[in-house]
Amino acid sequence: MTRMIERWFPCAEVSAATTSGWGSGKSEKALFTWFAARPLAQAKAAVLTSLLPWPEDEDEQKRLQQLVRDAMSARDAKHPELVAEITKTHPDGASMLDPFSGRAMIPLEGARLGVQAHGVDYSPVATLAGSLLADYPLRDWSKEPPLPFRDWDKLETSRLLDDVTAFLEEIGRRYADAMADIYPAVDGAQPWGYIWAQTLPCQECARRFPLTGSLVLRHPLPAKNDPGQSYRIDVDRAAGTFAVVVHDGAPIQQPTLVARTRDGKAIKGKSAICPFCSHTHLKQVHQRLAQERLAQDVLLVAADLDPKVGKAFRQPTDEERAAPDRAVKLLAEEPAFGWIPAVPDEGIPVGNSDTIRASVYGARTYGDLCNARQTLGFVRLARVIADTATELKEHAISDDYAAALAGYAVSVLVRKIKRSTRGTALLPHNHATSNRVQTNHIFQNEASLSFGYDYFETGLSDGPGTWPSLAVDTVNVIRNQMARAVGRPANLQRGSALSLPFRDSSLSAVVTDPPYDDMIDYSDASDLFYVWLKRALHTTAPWFAITSHPQGVQEKADEVIVKRFRAWKTDTDHRTREHYDSSIAKAFAEACRVVQDNGVVTIVSATETQKSGSACSALSTRRNSF
Repeated sequence: MTRMIERWFPCAEVSAATTSGWGSGKSEKALFTWFAARPLAQAKAAVLTSLLPWPEDEDEQKRLQQLVRDAMSARDAKHPELVAEITKTHPDGASMLDPFSGRAMIPLEGARLGVQAHGVDYSPVATLAGSLLADYPLRDWSKEPPLPFRDWDKLETSRLLDDVTAFLEEIGRRYADAMADIYPAVDGAQPWGYIWAQTLPCQECARRFPLTGSLVLRHPLPAKNDPGQSYRIDVDRAAGTFAVVVHDGAPIQQPTLVARTRDGKAIKGKSAICPFCSHTHLKQVHQRLAQERLAQDVLLVAADLDPKVGKAFRQPTDEERAAPDRAVKLLAEEPAFGWIPAVPDEGIPVGNSDTIRASVYGARTYGDLCNARQTLGFVRLARVIADTATELKEHAISDDYAAALAGYAVSVLVRKIKRSTRGTALLPHNHATSNRVQTNHIFQNEASLSFGYDYFETGLSDGPGTWPSLAVDTVNVIRNQMARAVGRPANLQRGSALSLPFRDSSLSAVVTDPPYDDMIDYSDASDLFYVWLKRALHTTAPWFAITSHPQGVQEKADEVIVKRFRAWKTDTDHRTREHYDSSIAKAFAEACRVVQDNGVVTIVSATETQKSGSACSALSTRRNSF
């Protein structure tokens, strides 16, 4: 039987759906931070055309083509008709596999169509993300006992949605209670967050000074008579001390980190200018000082939520300045998570200077990426999630349901990490009609974790990057998924595409968007998530922490990528181009082995183009091709 993908693919319809509306998969991607931004419309079209036939009758060809085109108009458009056609084509039941499943967008679309969908990924972080999207929302949880902290007067939406909402609210309450004395309220309200900077000793006068890249806090907005806010650094040369002063208007001095030129040409990297003696430290100098672990964190500015201007900034109170010191002492007293230390001591593997930028500035373990109070917050948040999930099991909640609810909690944890560490900076917008202030996230440069000497720390309020704000986003994604057509849960598991756990000729189709060369260092980029996830999940998914990697991070041996920049200096990483070429060939051979004689192996890809915004392509092959 010839499959539709071998003759035709709805590229125009997929591209149109991808550039706007449901087909981008924006909602699905908001559930969990992962790096492959696969469009949902592309996943749906690839699954459909890999399972549907290409009849010999020309009228039938046109009918099925139109059905698929119509299916591209919405997430579940033509769902009953599609299920009927798939059932007619596969009377014994259709099955499919994505051996590089990532966050499981492709298995999700198969599962929604009632197909027995499987996903395999080498990363346990990706496997968890896939389960949250393509497995748990399609299960029937109605027979689970009630949660101990939920009001059971009525079922407002669906069992999973109501319970996730209650569970995340409970986690948020317990986390806020655990951190209340470390994030002191001011005038009865919790600040939105805090601006920090690292100080280094000047190599000329020996005084410590903060390294700051911008002094803008909120840009002026004349249309609303808002002068904006900035800060300055006042120094006392005699005492060798500095103080930060917040003021209205634009900056009145330059930051201490500035771009430099020589002979009219820009010098690579910013230089640090000592505000005490004006000595210039070139990038290689202040970078060396940071590598020698001479940097110290200092609190500069506090940020409040304000009904008039959105975000208002001020000097921290004495209590706010003292709180981080308490965090240092409390962090040292935190007990382990079973056999796992409270603070991540997992080392950053050699050769990650491009992926983990902080490793160029003195970070040696994943526990070094945050300041002490941020780290204490994640330790306590992980413990709250683990302990609350354990309570569920004590109230007869099944292991699977406790793991599911804990999984949605850690999805919020992951996205909180995404807007934490010393890689998150204040992001003041400067538009004619808006000067709103947000924060950026640590993956601004694709899958490379950014680093900055000055950075932003969120507090306990409900502003951007905080638990309440992120939890609402998670609930909204689940609400969208629960409103979709009913299907069957996908089976997501950790494994290697080089050795698939399926019998020969057992699947109707393999559909995948594989890793491409050195585009993304998947496991290295997600190891920051991994080290915190294995702590938060140590009671509900203890297997998550099992790894053979000597530094306790995710395994790399069978990862099918080219390690970016690996060979130039270290030459210790096995993920070479030869490794990639050999491994991807083995993976495709494995895919051909498990697919049925009349099945196909489909490889899809999507690219952004300046003219059309997006483009898609699909390639299929038969099982005897490898």
